Amino acid sequence: LRLLAFTLIILFLTNPTILLQTLQKIPIPLALLLDTSESMGLPAATSAETTRLRQAQDLLIEGRVLDTLARDFDLRVYRFAEHAQPLTRDDVAALAADGRATNVAQSLADVQQEYHDTPLAGIVVISDGIVTAGEVPTETVHQTGLPVVTVGMGDPDHYRDIQVAAIEAPNFAFIHNPTEIEV
Repeated sequence: LRLLAFTLIILFLTNPTILLQTLQKIPIPLALLLDTSESMGLPAATSAETTRLRQAQDLLIEGRVLDTLARDFDLRVYRFAEHAQPLTRDDVAALAADGRATNVAQSLADVQQEYHDTPLAGIVVISDGIVTAGEVPTETVHQTGLPVVTVGMGDPDHYRDIQVAAIEAPNFAFIHNPTEIEV
């Protein structure tokens, strides 16, 4: 009994401790921007029946890109045309190509503003690359300091996307007289 008491006293004097460590991985946010401008409603290729937006949706959903990215990151999905708007992952399948312009620079700035005090792993931009409004996106990319990965949709060699920006003509014209119209 004395030996047990003596052992307990020695044990308490050595101050035994148990150190338990747990490692918790907190996923860092990753922004994915999907272009929903009107040009994404154009055919993905000359003979294809699918649109550029449908091609992107298939890549994200059926190609399991959303699932793969969500496993490693805190995935935040956005649609963009003039501005970036947050979506849920379930909304991706129902998107329509209805944006009036493509402003990549403003959309990148919108996302960066939302995460101004939270570090982002990077930004993934899925688009056909047709920029119809705003600044040149490369300047905004340099300002963010974030890695930006672009994924191109469509076939740029076979389908030209043009837009009539303005038509200038006189307010009135005389019948049977030639009139100049500038396009």
